[in-house]
Amino acid sequence: MLSLLTEWNDAPGVKDPVLAATWARLEIRDESAGEPRWLSQVIRSTTSSVGRGVYGSMFPLAEWIVENWWFLFHESCRVPELSSGRLLAGNPKQRIWIQRHNLLAAREGGALPDLTIFRDGGTLVFKWVPDPDHDESIRPVRFVGQGTALFEPVDVERSLHQFVEAVLERLVGLADDSADRLRENWRAICRSREVESELCSWSASLGLDPYDEKELTDDLAEVMQSRLSKLPSDLQHDLVEVAADSTLVSDLNWLEEALSGVFVGTRTSTGTRMVMPATAHQAGYDRAAHIGRQFSLPQAPIGNLPELLHEHLDWPVPEQQIVTIEGTRAISALAGRDRHNNPRVVGPSLGHWADRFRLARSVYFLTDAAGSQCPRLITRAYTWDQRASRAFAAELLAPAESLRARVGDVVSVDEVDQLAREYDVRPNLIEHQIRNRLLVEINED
Repeated sequence: MLSLLTEWNDAPGVKDPVLAATWARLEIRDESAGEPRWLSQVIRSTTSSVGRGVYGSMFPLAEWIVENWWFLFHESCRVPELSSGRLLAGNPKQRIWIQRHNLLAAREGGALPDLTIFRDGGTLVFKWVPDPDHDESIRPVRFVGQGTALFEPVDVERSLHQFVEAVLERLVGLADDSADRLRENWRAICRSREVESELCSWSASLGLDPYDEKELTDDLAEVMQSRLSKLPSDLQHDLVEVAADSTLVSDLNWLEEALSGVFVGTRTSTGTRMVMPATAHQAGYDRAAHIGRQFSLPQAPIGNLPELLHEHLDWPVPEQQIVTIEGTRAISALAGRDRHNNPRVVGPSLGHWADRFRLARSVYFLTDAAGSQCPRLITRAYTWDQRASRAFAAELLAPAESLRARVGDVVSVDEVDQLAREYDVRPNLIEHQIRNRLLVEINED
C-alpha cells in the first residue's frame, strides 16, 4: 500500500498564505511488502542525521498531481531503461514526459525525491533514486533512498485522492486565484473519472492532455469513441501505448484489416503480474525455458523457425503462419488465432532478422504467457509484456545454456559475429545474451 503521510505544521516566516496554510512534514511510504520502505528518506546536511520525511508546502505537489493525474495513471515509460529524472530532463526528447511523471517537477524550491511514476501493464511503477552527493553542500537535505515498487492503480488513486483533498481542506475559506484554480481543476478531474474516464485514459496514454482541445481534438475524440472503444481492452492498451495522435487513424485502419481473419476472444489479461519473477525480462527467460521443456525444443541454433513451430508446437505449415499486410510503422505484428484456433501472425515485411525475431516474440503471446485469449500487438513499446516478449524471443533463438557451451570467459567481437551467423540473429542479440545472461565480458579491442 502507498501512504502519503502529512503532519501539518505552522510556517512562521512564510508570507504566501497558500504555501503557509499547506505547510507540513511529508513521508512517502511503501507498505506493500512487510517491512515499510521510505521513498522520502533523507540525510540532513547540517547534522548528517537520517530522516524519513521532509518539510515544505504541499500545495505545489497537489497542483502537480492534479495537472498530471491522467498521465500518472495511464502513460507508460518511453525509454528502455529508466534512469534518474535529472538525467532524462536533460534529454529534449524526454523532458516533457519526465516533467509529467517525476516529482522533481513539483518542487518549486522545496524538497522532493527523484521519484518517477508511470503505468506498466496493470500496475503503477514507482522508481526512486538518490540525489547526487554534491546536493548535500547546496541543499538542506539529500534524498538517499533507492528502489522500485509496484502498486495497484486503485491503491495509488486512493492515496493521491486523499492527499489532494487534505490539501484543499487546508485552503477552505482562503480567497486566492491559485487555490481557486486548483479547486476547479480537481473538480474537473473528479467529474471526468465518473463520466469520461476511458476517453481521458486513452488520451493520456497517447501523451495528450485530455483537457486541451488543441491536443485532444473533437475529431480524435470521435475516432477513439467510435472505433478504438470497439477493440478488446488488451488491444486498446497495446495500440495507444505505441501510436501517436498523427498515426492513430492509419494504425486503426491497418488493425481493423488485420483482425478480419483473427478470432477475437473475450478474456483479457490482468496486466503485469505482482508476483515473482519481479522483472519482465526474467518472466520472458523463464517462459522460454518452460516452452523449451514442454515441447522438447533443441538447445541448439534454430535453422528454420517456422518449420520448428510446425513440428514441435503444432503450428500450421510455414507458408500459412504469417499474413503480410503493409501500411503501419508503429505495429510490428498482430498475434492471434484464426477461427480454427490456429496461430496467425499478421504484419508488414520487416526483413529477415526482424521477421524471425517477431515470429519468436509472437510465440510468447500465443502460448498464453500474457494470460489472454485476446489477440495482441507486437510493438516497440517498453511495457511489461512487450519487454517480456523480447527477452523470450532472445532466449528462444539463442538459449543461454547453448551459448555457454560455445564461449569462454572472454568473448571477442569476431566470436560474437560468428555466433550471430550460427544462430541466424543480429549480433546485438548475441551481445545482449552474453552480457546479461552469461555475465561474460566482450573484448571490443
